[in-house]
Amino acid sequence: MEHQPQKQRINHPYNAAAVLSRVFFCYAIKLLRGGYQKSFTEDDLYEVPPAFKAKKLRCNLEREWNSKNGIIFIIAKYFGLCYLSLGLMKFLADTIFTIVQPHIVEKLLSYFSAKETNKLHVVLYVVLMIIFSLLQSIFNQNYFLFLKGLSIKVRTTLLSFTYRRILTLTFVHTDDISIGRIITLFTKDVQVIENFIDCGNELWIAPIRLLSISYILYRKAGPLILITIFFITLMVPIQGLIAENVAHQKTQMFQKTEKRLQSTQETLTQIETTNIDPEDCLDAICNIRRKEVQTIHKLFYLKAFSLTVADVVTRGSLYAFLVVYTLFGYSMTIDTLLFIISGFSTLSESFGTLFPQAVCQAAELITIIRRFKTFFDDVERHRKNEDEAANIYVKKFKIHKGLTWLPDLPNCKRDIFVSALLKTCMTENKNMSYASQKPWLFSSTIRQNIVFGEKYEDNRYQKVLEVCKLFENLELLKDRDSTMVVSDGRNLDKSLKTKINIARTIYRQSQVYFFDDCLTEFGDDTSDLISNWHKFLQDKIVIFATHTCSSLQENDKCVGKAGNIFDDEIYELGDTQSLENEECKLIIENPRNQMTFEDNINSKKVAFKIYQKYLSLGGSVVLLLVIFSMFLLFEIEKTYVDNLITLWIYLEESTNITHKLNETSSQESQKSLFQVYGIMTIAIAATMFTNFLICFVFTKKVSIRLHRMVCKSIVYFPMECFEKVFLGNILNRFSKDLSIIDDSIIFIYRDLLQIFLEVLGFIIFMSHIGGFSLLPLGLLLCVLVILRRWCLYSLRNFRRLEASTRSPILDYIYSNLNGLATISASQVQEKLQNEFEQHLDLNNSSYFTFQCLVKSFAFLMDLVCAGYMTIIVIIFLTVDNAHQQFGDGSLVLSQTIILIELFKRGIYKWTELETEMIAMERILAYVKVDEKCKKRIMNNDVNNERMAFANNCFTEEHAEKRKLYET
Repeated sequence: MEHQPQKQRINHPYNAAAVLSRVFFCYAIKLLRGGYQKSFTEDDLYEVPPAFKAKKLRCNLEREWNSKNGIIFIIAKYFGLCYLSLGLMKFLADTIFTIVQPHIVEKLLSYFSAKETNKLHVVLYVVLMIIFSLLQSIFNQNYFLFLKGLSIKVRTTLLSFTYRRILTLTFVHTDDISIGRIITLFTKDVQVIENFIDCGNELWIAPIRLLSISYILYRKAGPLILITIFFITLMVPIQGLIAENVAHQKTQMFQKTEKRLQSTQETLTQIETTNIDPEDCLDAICNIRRKEVQTIHKLFYLKAFSLTVADVVTRGSLYAFLVVYTLFGYSMTIDTLLFIISGFSTLSESFGTLFPQAVCQAAELITIIRRFKTFFDDVERHRKNEDEAANIYVKKFKIHKGLTWLPDLPNCKRDIFVSALLKTCMTENKNMSYASQKPWLFSSTIRQNIVFGEKYEDNRYQKVLEVCKLFENLELLKDRDSTMVVSDGRNLDKSLKTKINIARTIYRQSQVYFFDDCLTEFGDDTSDLISNWHKFLQDKIVIFATHTCSSLQENDKCVGKAGNIFDDEIYELGDTQSLENEECKLIIENPRNQMTFEDNINSKKVAFKIYQKYLSLGGSVVLLLVIFSMFLLFEIEKTYVDNLITLWIYLEESTNITHKLNETSSQESQKSLFQVYGIMTIAIAATMFTNFLICFVFTKKVSIRLHRMVCKSIVYFPMECFEKVFLGNILNRFSKDLSIIDDSIIFIYRDLLQIFLEVLGFIIFMSHIGGFSLLPLGLLLCVLVILRRWCLYSLRNFRRLEASTRSPILDYIYSNLNGLATISASQVQEKLQNEFEQHLDLNNSSYFTFQCLVKSFAFLMDLVCAGYMTIIVIIFLTVDNAHQQFGDGSLVLSQTIILIELFKRGIYKWTELETEMIAMERILAYVKVDEKCKKRIMNNDVNNERMAFANNCFTEEHAEKRKLYET
């Protein structure tokens, strides 16, 4: 239960904005300005838009689930039509922009090549070019924002419904419903769904695009083009085989991730209460992690091979067409040749990059659907087994008032007995209060752990504290019963945790109270405690399961022994009048000086040492130089191949101009070019795959070394640090944040390096053909960098908030999973579901706001670049005609258009790297990098307040190891 009331939040700017404000991202300007001026905190987050409300989405799925429909059918029913509609709009828009924009640019360039002399037409083309550029930007940014919104809906629906299914259980079944499995579903599995939504439409768009371009090329170049198109289609079955292996490796990877997270959680739970060797735990977890990373990189190798094959096939198809066309003695105009090369370039982007990614993501999606279905089936199977076992014994109980002892209840039968007793109470319309054998506490205040959603009555509450002898314990704590309980009560001693667990049971107004051998942590003090309970609950039905009858009184009834409760005899345990039903609600309180899940949220940039640490973990300077050299070689090879095509065009044009004079010499030159082109195509494929391999080796080292560093730091945490960190914070870093390091950052670095080299090549080229144009390009770059800096404050801020608000979700799941029996007995599933969905809505609000800011930043960059293009064209129009020849004006302008696109991609990737490196920053916050980092962990709570701790339970040997580590 929450330790403070739900905050009334401001309506989300996107939801309050008008249609035009949404389309042009006007609502985001206020957010960007506010983020630049101050740091947003969790209290500043907005109300999630109604379309993303978890409760509404979950109810839709529940209605269909009751009709036994498969989960993929339900998801497709609610979101499939919208998704396909967005894909259709994207296909139509891309088709229009692909046809119209090159035509406008061609007409504009024709003015500089003296083919167009009417300046009025040129001005019209400039206006049209700017308009279509802005329209393309508006459509693309809104399209991708809609896709992100759709992915949020699908993710929220699955997470909320999964949590709902977990609450239907009475007991945790660690064999197949473990915390590791649930955390993996909630972080890595749903990320696969989001990735598929981003590119899944390419599965049907790419084939349609292939057919349409094939028809256009057929009309332009004749039937020979169909031969090369046939070779491209041969890539589809190859991609299918690769995708099948990807799905298998993805399943293996998820299983290893589940095992690692489960092992991490068990280690964190046991580390303060048992005498375990930290080094053994560290080695065990790191071995699992090493196997997980190996599986991850098998996935990477398969995807790299898929992209390499696609690139070879598309480049080879163009090569095959040119060779066949020349061998058959055909000739073509320069315009036809450029048109064909442009068509193959479009196919290369579609079938060489997007389609292979979509196929692999589809294979992973199928794996995820199976995993969710299997999980739901396992939950349903366990729930039915619990009901069936309980139904066997449900008629064996007749309940009477007073205290009933149940000695020697075997552990193997304990769950069945509790389920049967709970079933009996439900059948007879009686409510039940349950104290578990192992104390269960959740992350909230001590008072909320006791009240647990019941109506707060001060007199009863104070009496319960007195009965359970809690006053003497609370006096030792600075905030008394407002003290925040860390996950599993790690900051409290065993005796206090047991008393809180019992106090919660007694405080609840019930007819039946069942204490499940919950006094094992007490010594001889149990007699007084039991006597106090007996007096307080003298008119109630009290059942006490224990392994000793030392406190049995004359008036108490002893039922069975050594498991006889499960024989054929009927045991009478009661009958009583019903109590008045009272409304259950949370305490309205505002605890002071409390710990929260909130991390160090600010708008400051990611420190340079974070980047240094990432690069140093990946390898030596030699490896970094090798990576740079291989990428440089790749760019040189691509540039050389492009020059070969340009030279071939020149030869073809020369042949047409000279009316096939020196035809033999021209054919020999073309033959030589074809041979070199074929060799270079193979060389590009080899270099491309080698680049992937080197990058994967680099990120593999980062993943393994970083994980070991953070594991070592946590295993040897000083107690003051360890007891102030919520388990949800740790699991968040070990799941989602670590997944970003594994899957995303290396590809952003790769794209950035590739863009940098391309920009460098274009700048060198443009310095020779029109050096005066580099000055305004430099000014454009400065403006984009300033814009990035202005927007980055808000982007970093909300990225940190999105990561921070994920921690309570994971901690909430972990806490509830351990207390399923208490939750079932207290019948508070609906309250917990509502609170979980509030956490989910808060995380959705921060994530959706972040996505809105990202798209608005991209749109602002497009606006700046469109304005720059307008200025640069005007400059070219006003330059003397002598400087506007084919080799000067038009070439510089065409290269400027390409360079502007590279600038935008580079700035966007640079910004994406900064926001994704926040995951690295969050992980390193738990590593002892320096004293400042340690201080940040110690002061994790917002108000920098210390908690008063009870005695810890470390052995002397373990304490010495921690002490040695701290020194």
